[in-house]
Amino acid sequence: MRVRVDLDRCQGHGLCEDVAPEVFEVRLDSRSHLVVPGGEVPSDSERAVDDAIAMCPEGALAWERDEDAPQ
Repeated sequence: MRVRVDLDRCQGHGLCEDVAPEVFEVRLDSRSHLVVPGGEVPSDSERAVDDAIAMCPEGALAWERDEDAPQ
């Protein structure tokens, strides 16, 4: 599964990095960035990403549906 970060909505609270540091990283621009290639989440991290999505106060995180993926 793939996850995406809406950088326009992200305010860099860092909750995602707290619960899934293997997937998210807040960088110097104060925005969360993916540290997994192409947003591909390892299956053993999917539950942590679910938690990060639910905890994001800005709603900046979401699972990416196949129709959302760039062609």
